[in-house]
Amino acid sequence: MNSALKKVVAENGLGGLEFLCSIPGSLGGMLRSNAGCFGSDLSTVLKKATVINGKGDIFEADCKDFNFGYRHSDFPADWIVLEVCLQFEKKDAQEVRKQIQANDEYRQTHQPQGIRTAGSTFKNPEGYRAWELIKNSGGADMVVGGARMSAQHCNFLQADNTATAADIEKLGRNIIAAVKEKTGVDLEWEIKIIGQE
Repeated sequence: MNSALKKVVAENGLGGLEFLCSIPGSLGGMLRSNAGCFGSDLSTVLKKATVINGKGDIFEADCKDFNFGYRHSDFPADWIVLEVCLQFEKKDAQEVRKQIQANDEYRQTHQPQGIRTAGSTFKNPEGYRAWELIKNSGGADMVVGGARMSAQHCNFLQADNTATAADIEKLGRNIIAAVKEKTGVDLEWEIKIIGQE
């Protein structure tokens, strides 16, 4: 959970931003991936961002400049986010706290906690839920080395102490292949893979 953001949103009654508080990481990272949950994503609340590019130029970029899509933005690799301007609805601080708490409780109940995971592993293809595709294709029971899908939520790839990057990538590829063979649907990684096996 983003505890610093949670504190600002709750104390100031910033309605409409509650969903952001349960997404791990920084606002800059959320912008790059257009992170979201509970029916909202960053593109729905972003007005503009101040960024610095690889040449050292600092400037403002409007929300539309990022060409947001589902878990996507056209965010250049050499940009760093310095500041974001978000739109919100002023609400009673206690009401905002209650919504943040409800979101936290939902995640605690429905998603794995206290294990090694990078969060949601695959994007939801249009018209489908990734976890259902994985479960119905046998992917929930697949294991490669120290990598497996969480028993609590089979779109969360978890790694034990012995898992290697190769285990994780191979398991992901096996699941993608199984879903394609069973349903004809192409799963896409939601997590970003950096480097090579």
